[in-house]
Amino acid sequence: MQSHPFTASMIRKIGVGSLIFLAVFIHCGLLLFYECASLSVAFADSVVSVGLWSGAAYMSWYIVEYTKVWSARFVIAVGIQILWTSLLFPSFA
Repeated sequence: MQSHPFTASMIRKIGVGSLIFLAVFIHCGLLLFYECASLSVAFADSVVSVGLWSGAAYMSWYIVEYTKVWSARFVIAVGIQILWTSLLFPSFA
């Protein structure tokens, strides 16, 4: 089994961690300034939302690794994102 590209080296771990932190920071800032949410609510929502999307991206690697056809990989990746979105926002499903 191949190692996951996010955890293959320390440089990638730092890069992915930095991108996740940046996404949480931006999402929290948008919630604070545009939705006038309190800091604790904005931070909690940001951590949960970005955490779930990051988890979906991380887990899709293991599923996509076993398929060899490019179009099947694309369909599986999109399907996983749709599944996670329907779990995050059940009113839109």
